[in-house]
Amino acid sequence: MTRLLATAFALLVAGCAALRTGSSPVLGDAQRLYAAGRFREAAARLSDEQLQRLGDRDARLAYEVLGQSQERLGKPDAALRTYQTGVELFPKDLNLLTDLGNLLHHAGLDDQARPVYERILAIHPNNAAAHLGLAETDSKLGFLDRAAVHYEATLKTLGDQAGLWRDYAEVLAQSRKPDQALEAVDRSLALSPEPLSWLLQARLLWRLGRAPDAFAALARAEEEGGPRTVLALQRGLWRLESGNLDAANGDAAVALRLEPAEPLAFWLRASVALRRGRKDAARKDLERAARQSSSPFVAAAAEAMLGQLR
Repeated sequence: MTRLLATAFALLVAGCAALRTGSSPVLGDAQRLYAAGRFREAAARLSDEQLQRLGDRDARLAYEVLGQSQERLGKPDAALRTYQTGVELFPKDLNLLTDLGNLLHHAGLDDQARPVYERILAIHPNNAAAHLGLAETDSKLGFLDRAAVHYEATLKTLGDQAGLWRDYAEVLAQSRKPDQALEAVDRSLALSPEPLSWLLQARLLWRLGRAPDAFAALARAEEEGGPRTVLALQRGLWRLESGNLDAANGDAAVALRLEPAEPLAFWLRASVALRRGRKDAARKDLERAARQSSSPFVAAAAEAMLGQLR
């Protein structure tokens, strides 16, 4: 969800070609069709022949409109060719470069997206869309310190976006900087009290040894409509860690009522059973968890515990 928000911000920063007017009637028609959601007609209006007749300023906008129309028609390969052609013709056009970088990034081609974003920053060092693209790319590739730097640069422009502060907090948390991460997620919550931000705050507070505050933040996440299964399991894991076995078992039961095949709930209930010396009950739940391919990490942990019981 957060990545979708970040994508929207990147597109916002890049700007939409349909909102910038040109002098050509053909371009104007295509822009109006695009704005009306008639993407197929907008793309058809901008044939190769028509593009070749346009002056430079109109052609830049036309390549944007055409590429964005093709994207919305579910034709990423065609959009990629359009953006690449536009960038070849206008190598310093920030909007075409941003469209190209974003398309590559969203397609998972981060190694190809990175140099495009870097080209943008070479032209415009404060470009928020490029910094955001690099922040997301570096985060995905595990370059957390670099990702944090780019998030900080992005937030100088888009500091009113709660989702970006949460993304930044996630990177700091993964970098084992819980105090800084907590400050960032607090900024996110001040802008919008979203349940995922409360959940992240709760986890950070727990990591910092502030258990009562962590449980309170988890409760706020639930009040704000957060994912009930995830919240029940998180609460149960903390209660297991604290030795509150009855409550942890209850949380596992809640999770299984919501999602009867949830592997982590089986693992949690098995862990409670083991601490109570009920090996047969634990074995059954661990076998259920080990069969769930939806969560390979939990399945592997359950299989390891089963090995110790055999």
